[in-house]
Amino acid sequence: MAVQVLESEALETHWPRLDAFEGAGYRRVSVTVETGAGPFEAWIYALA
Repeated sequence: MAVQVLESEALETHWPRLDAFEGAGYRRVSVTVETGAGPFEAWIYALA
């Protein structure tokens, strides 16, 4: 499945706000995505 990967040096400080925005219906999950430059560790929100 195609996804957009966004990157931010300040992401750690934004997790609480992002988690609150997604709400209890979603959970944050660590995944490995394949890119043209190779594998990349990323976070996604999945249905809880």
